[in-house]
Amino acid sequence: MFRKQNVAFSWISKRLKYTFWLEEQRQSWQSRIRRANYCVFVDEQRSEIDSRNDVQAYMVVGKNYLKNLKQLAESYPGTQREKVKILQAQQDFQKLCESREWMVNRLRKWLSSVSKKDSQKFGEHRKGKKQLVMDKFAQEFVDCLLKLNLAIRKPFVTILLADFPVNTSIWKRMQRKQRNTDVCSLHHSTHLCKTEDETSIHRKYENNSFIPKQELMLDSSKVEEDSELFKTSDTVADLETREFYDALFESMSFHPKGVVASYRLRETLECLLQPSFETPAFIYFGNTSYDWQLYKDSLESCLQQLSRYVELFYRKSFLQVGMLEHNNFERLFPFYRKSLEISACLSSESSKMALERFTQCGRRVFHLYHKQFPSYPLAFADVVVTSRIPCSAREVVDFQLDWNDVMKNPEKTSFHVIMLECIPSSEKHIRSGFHHELLSLLLYDYLPQTFGNFGRRVYSLSHISGFLSWLYFQYEVALGLRPQHCSIIPCDAVQLIGKIIREIKSSNNRQEKEVDKKLLEEAKNTMLYLCAYYLLIVRRRDGLPADPNCAFHITNGAELHQLLWAADEGMKTLTESAHIMSLFCYHLESRFTTAYKFASTSNISTSNEVQNLLQLENPPMSDGGGK
Repeated sequence: MFRKQNVAFSWISKRLKYTFWLEEQRQSWQSRIRRANYCVFVDEQRSEIDSRNDVQAYMVVGKNYLKNLKQLAESYPGTQREKVKILQAQQDFQKLCESREWMVNRLRKWLSSVSKKDSQKFGEHRKGKKQLVMDKFAQEFVDCLLKLNLAIRKPFVTILLADFPVNTSIWKRMQRKQRNTDVCSLHHSTHLCKTEDETSIHRKYENNSFIPKQELMLDSSKVEEDSELFKTSDTVADLETREFYDALFESMSFHPKGVVASYRLRETLECLLQPSFETPAFIYFGNTSYDWQLYKDSLESCLQQLSRYVELFYRKSFLQVGMLEHNNFERLFPFYRKSLEISACLSSESSKMALERFTQCGRRVFHLYHKQFPSYPLAFADVVVTSRIPCSAREVVDFQLDWNDVMKNPEKTSFHVIMLECIPSSEKHIRSGFHHELLSLLLYDYLPQTFGNFGRRVYSLSHISGFLSWLYFQYEVALGLRPQHCSIIPCDAVQLIGKIIREIKSSNNRQEKEVDKKLLEEAKNTMLYLCAYYLLIVRRRDGLPADPNCAFHITNGAELHQLLWAADEGMKTLTESAHIMSLFCYHLESRFTTAYKFASTSNISTSNEVQNLLQLENPPMSDGGGK
């Protein structure tokens, strides 16, 4: 009997051990499932996650982050409740924060990794993965935002901007405050539990589905070491957060209800900026020293970024391109004449000459307008069809073809499409960028539909602004009047350049349209070299070319095709660029690639002819270099 009892006890103990083993396996399996769902990767030493899993992983991270964000917004304690309920809500909120802290850091690490300018490690393929993640995140964001009412959207957007503030100084200040409090609480807990060593403390969280906030936060001695979570440079960090919202708003436009979600988001941001809004972000994080003004600046900056994309939605939906014709000539011609007056090259053109341009058979004047206000043009563009690529303003008239004849038989006619000006109708529209929108609509909608594949290249004859002013500055540097700068004018051409500058200034004072052409021809190669340097190398503080016309065409995807010598004999061209003009070429198949190349590398696409001009460090003084 005693032996049977031992057998029974042995069987029971084995059964219990097997049950415990099953429970451990079940918990371990559930833990692995949670880790897979939340994309917790054990190997933190790997520089990059496996390319087969990282896109799907971060998509799940973004989805779970938005789900958690919605739960936080719905459990917001509010300001009108009793203190006990507020404390209870803050405790519940703290529990939710612990399960989401690592998700925010994971997304922030992803953004910081793809924002680096290391082409070998993070190339086009890597940026394509980022776009996939942001597209999926934006789709989930739109679906989630449209399901919320305004009362819940307020804390929803507030917490989002607290996690990814446009003004990075807010995030830095908040993170410093949290690190100090969390480190103190961690030290306090370890002081009370002296019997547990460090390994047992870490083993406690080994199988959890989330990483506690105390393990994620860094103490003050390790802040500078972790460059992924905490950037010391405001410029780099601001760039990353702005890229986050730029990518988010751009991806929202591909959603069927992206326009509606953008307007809902704009409404929420405007409500958060109202003085009556008494729920700033420090309520969520328990930080009483939170700077509300910084958070308000972040709200305003985010609203400005969103307004740009809402404005693009508005333009795509309501803006149209029309043509200046006889039936609308009387009401639109005053606006057209005004646009020519504010142009950099045609400020002195009379109404008679503007009328002559309108009546030319090979020229068409296009205008941009709103559907509801067809009598109020926003921008104008002059387009000409010619038999040859013109090298001067005079040749534009000489080589003109009849527009109607070209449209009838484009496959049998050898022609070139030349765009002369694309300018806003008034000065207040310059900053609105309507001329950029008109250019895009012409290049991608009207001209391809009109000429088909025969109009895949569009040339633009453009004036150069500010070249003589910059040249005079370089001349002063060459004379030693500005010792802190270094002149690029060749030493053997300093006197000749000085004579040209004085000749142009004296002719401008006498209101004469001509200068000594022999003097200009003597310095032709040097002037073309300096002009190429001015267009390609000299930049403004924002990184764009100093010439506004060059900046306009380059940012829209054009290539600097040629520099034209003695292209315009007008007084305005003489005082601005010594009769030199530039010719840009739009390759419609690769326009976006060219624009992206300039935005990413700051290098202007040029033809071999222009590049050869720039490589002449000591150009010869004789004729024969460029047209």
